[in-house]
Amino acid sequence: MNATNEAILYAKSPEELYGKVCEAAFSSGSFLATTVFLLEPDTGLLTFAAGCGDDVARLRSIRISAIANTPEGDGVAGRAFRDQSANVSNDYVNDARSAAWRSGL
Repeated sequence: MNATNEAILYAKSPEELYGKVCEAAFSSGSFLATTVFLLEPDTGLLTFAAGCGDDVARLRSIRISAIANTPEGDGVAGRAFRDQSANVSNDYVNDARSAAWRSGL
């Protein structure tokens, strides 16, 4: 939490803030990957802004939506945006919410 607070205080740009927050969360040792996606209001799509972890290259290119009742919108990120709350998957391979993105595994 301290690293996240420091990122908020000292980041010189939004991009730097997103990167530092991802680094802080990833460094906690509790996640395989951490990401920040930003909502594009015109399309409802979430655009990759920053990330840390082994799977970040793949995460840059996936299609995620905040629109409900679509395969790309029913995942963890889409639900988090709609509900405005944290959403975590502790079993990506077996989590039904990640079905739209598992084809690349």
